[in-house]
Amino acid sequence: MRPSIYGILAGFLLAPHPAAAQPCTLDGLKWLKGVWMQKNDQTHGEERWTIAPSGQMVGASWFLHLGRDGGLIETMTILPDKDLSGNDRIVLRIRHFNATLTQAEEEKDAPMQFVASSCERNMVVFDGQGARAGEHMTYRRSFSRLSFVGEFIHDGQSVKDEETFSRGSD
Repeated sequence: MRPSIYGILAGFLLAPHPAAAQPCTLDGLKWLKGVWMQKNDQTHGEERWTIAPSGQMVGASWFLHLGRDGGLIETMTILPDKDLSGNDRIVLRIRHFNATLTQAEEEKDAPMQFVASSCERNMVVFDGQGARAGEHMTYRRSFSRLSFVGEFIHDGQSVKDEETFSRGSD
């Protein structure tokens, strides 16, 4: 039995279509706002995004290991910036510290820098700049869940970090 043209057309019209990319704007990223928690048998973590009075986004996160020393603390900003050609862009900057804040991973004047390259409703991809070129970070929100996928390069090797957070109290 051959499908009719109407059946094919109906299937095409009813099939889900990928969300169209939209320009990355600071206002378009406000869906990140909130407290996002993660717990497993070995680590507890939290990522928190707020909107500053100036409109920029300010973030902090921590991951601590249960029953042993160690962990990671991050401080982050997302704000508008201009590239060398004067074009507008949205930049995520990050600094990492050890759990006691006595050691920073990045140089004093060189935070990690990622530029928003792809935005959709409740999804953003940030591409690494400078020494982080070729790295990517993706945030995606689905109701009360926030997923993070980081694709990094350490010592010439690809490293993937995947985290899933649940909505906490603000």
